[in-house]
Amino acid sequence: MANKKRGKKSTAANDDRDNTKRHATATAPVDDNTTLVPAAVLSRILDYSSQATVLNVAAVCKSWRGVAQAHELYYAHVSLDGDGCGSVAEHSEKSKKFFVSIFDAVHDAHFKRLHVFLSSPTPDEVDDFEDGDDEVDEIMINNLTAVKMIEIQMRYIVHLDMSLPYTYKALLEMFLRTKPAPVLEELYFCFDGEPEAGPGPFASLPPDLFHDSAPALKSVTLTGVELTAKPVRAFANVRRVSLQQYSSEALLFVPHNFPGTTHLTLDFLDADFDNRYIGLDEPVPPQAVKSLGARLQHLELNLYASEMGLPTQLRTILEKQAIPSIAVSLCADEEEDDSEIAGAYDFAPFLAHVGKPYRVVLRRERQYSGPTAEDWERRPHDAEASLVMEVFSLGSHFKRKFTALEPLPASETALLRRLPELAPHIRELEVADVLLRELFRELDSGSLPRLKRLTIDFDSPQRDEANAWEDFARRGSGKIECSNLESVTLRCVMAYRPSVNDQDVANVLARFKPGSKLPELCCTGVTLSAGDDGSLLSSMVEMRIA
Repeated sequence: MANKKRGKKSTAANDDRDNTKRHATATAPVDDNTTLVPAAVLSRILDYSSQATVLNVAAVCKSWRGVAQAHELYYAHVSLDGDGCGSVAEHSEKSKKFFVSIFDAVHDAHFKRLHVFLSSPTPDEVDDFEDGDDEVDEIMINNLTAVKMIEIQMRYIVHLDMSLPYTYKALLEMFLRTKPAPVLEELYFCFDGEPEAGPGPFASLPPDLFHDSAPALKSVTLTGVELTAKPVRAFANVRRVSLQQYSSEALLFVPHNFPGTTHLTLDFLDADFDNRYIGLDEPVPPQAVKSLGARLQHLELNLYASEMGLPTQLRTILEKQAIPSIAVSLCADEEEDDSEIAGAYDFAPFLAHVGKPYRVVLRRERQYSGPTAEDWERRPHDAEASLVMEVFSLGSHFKRKFTALEPLPASETALLRRLPELAPHIRELEVADVLLRELFRELDSGSLPRLKRLTIDFDSPQRDEANAWEDFARRGSGKIECSNLESVTLRCVMAYRPSVNDQDVANVLARFKPGSKLPELCCTGVTLSAGDDGSLLSSMVEMRIA
């Protein structure tokens, strides 16, 4: 009997414990690392809210705070945009608003993170003002005061953007040296010179910038700013660097000014070429640079395609340093001759460390121009598109991306004429259907001896050419020997589902001239329609519809 009572008491106790656990589970606070609203959805909701709402969302939980802090409305934006001023009086009025805005922001309990933008009229623009020479000095005083205010409030600035004419180069020697930048994450410095003075540089950064301390600084963009042998110690933690208007000798100072760089951009598209510019093939100095830093993972080059080719310094770096990812954008002048451009660039320096064989992707890259993302996925807009060639190493993690920028005909030719260099080593090829003509033109009567997998993407349909595939299949010319071809995939990843005639597909595949073993055909997002002779395609290849 006692045992039975003990059993009932035990059962009752267990029930009480279960109820307690259920109650605790129901009333326990939600884990700070979880949220029922996905981050992407929450960020889109905040786009339609107010700044006060974003600040309130940041106080809900850790995950929401991360989304709010990544949103533009979380920060106070303070700007003195002098480029748009038409008079000294207008610049003075903007300066007063700048001082009030930055003062109010740092004294607001909610705002302790600032995005600050400062620009100034150029000397030529100041000369056009009708205020008179006696008042022009007021612009200098306004800018000096603004820079001093920025220096005082550096402990609150997350993003700093300064774009000034060369006449203000002494500012860096006077200011931005006495205060640390504890929360600064992004920095942009631009010093423009006179048009006849060439690309610069026009100013230098002091080694003790930000009092040697900017622990959160991860991204730096410099234009017309000189790098010297004395490193800027505040750049020790920088990961992303963009440099514009530098000579090749300046590359000597990149590794020790930015020792932690993982992403480096060298942009040379907007500068005039002269003997100080990296666009020219300069003699190798006694201490030629052989590396841009041991941590560099991605190098981006924006170059003019011309008969000059690559500068010696840059070629030396590419041949010596195994950089995992390189992206090159080629832009040709309208007067450049196609043959000169095509002969100037070879892929050898860029592919020096890329293991063979390759996977090559040829595609069109369009900028988004539709009203909504959904519209874009349903039907891409017929906007101008750049030609992109990507080369992946199948034996390692190396990747190369080459983009032909406008004007397209010359730069595209320069890029496509390098295809024969890659052909002997291509095992996998992905090509947009609108580029098939160019592919056969450059490799006509050639061969892809190692090609095993071919993918044709239907990702750029032309609205006014509904039968573009049919026209190419029946009127196109050229043949490519692919004796080891094993599989062919027709693919469309967009929401629409293109339909192609099976006889047209057979005609196109026949021009790839597969060997004795017929390749397998796989269709993904593409519908095959039967032609006059429905057995033609099945007699050529084994079909598998995915």
